[in-house]
Amino acid sequence: MQVFHERRGQRSDSKREALMLQLRACARRAGVEAMVLADQQGRIIARSDRLSIADDLASFSPFLAKPKTWFGQMRFDGESRTVAVSPFQLGSSTAFLCAVGAKRHSIGGVFLQATAGVRRIMTT
Repeated sequence: MQVFHERRGQRSDSKREALMLQLRACARRAGVEAMVLADQQGRIIARSDRLSIADDLASFSPFLAKPKTWFGQMRFDGESRTVAVSPFQLGSSTAFLCAVGAKRHSIGGVFLQATAGVRRIMTT
């Protein structure tokens, strides 16, 4: 008899909630403060939590990460934060994953996991 083990601890039929859970899990694995998913106009699609700078980060993302991943420091509310932003194709448009508190050596794998999860959620 084969035993099925569910690797995801939480699930949702709501795409919005599923995206939030996906980003929250990826942020936790990467040890980053938060993750934000933005569209090509710089609007938030989803975020891992209620980060106060999420709107600002989303609005800057299309300018920071074209055509490739950007890693650097940004000032929000007078405080310097380490940020990584990565573009990826989502259907026929470009979306952006943003991580606050990212570490350069570990963020690439987390962006790959998050991208795969976002695509799976958005196409089901």
